[in-house]
Amino acid sequence: MANFSPLNNYTLYILDKIIAKYQLKSPFLDGGCGTSYVSRYLAMKGWEGKAIDLSEDAVRVSRENLSSFDKVKVAKEGILNQKGKFNTVILFDVIEHIKDDEKVLRKINHLLNPNGFVLLALTSNPKEWRWDDEFYGHYRRYNENDIRTKLIKANLEPKDFIEYTFPVFWL
Repeated sequence: MANFSPLNNYTLYILDKIIAKYQLKSPFLDGGCGTSYVSRYLAMKGWEGKAIDLSEDAVRVSRENLSSFDKVKVAKEGILNQKGKFNTVILFDVIEHIKDDEKVLRKINHLLNPNGFVLLALTSNPKEWRWDDEFYGHYRRYNENDIRTKLIKANLEPKDFIEYTFPVFWL
């Protein structure tokens, strides 16, 4: 997720609405946790779970940010290496960075408990592809039909699509 405090705060606001609407619960897996602002927020709510990232720097910062929360483990691991079961899997600004996104979605299906949820925040609008997508390591942008099809192929049932950044943050 972008290191832009107003957007991060608004993301957490939307997350709270989704938690309430679908009665989400722990344990959670925060894949590609970055600086762990989502994991920390959930930990402050009493949730337990795991925050993972492939970046040494992200893991170091996450360990610092989550050091007072013993119910949240931090590890330098990828999503495909995960074992166990989770009620909530979170991939915020992650899946567009993964070459084989369908493989990851199938893996998430196996990591979810029955009635579990996956929350994705991803780059949208393929017509907006620019040089910075390549710079940031994106393989693609999605439209609603693209991600819906991929979720269904992975035996995940799409529930909600929320556009929460435009035009508020990107004018």
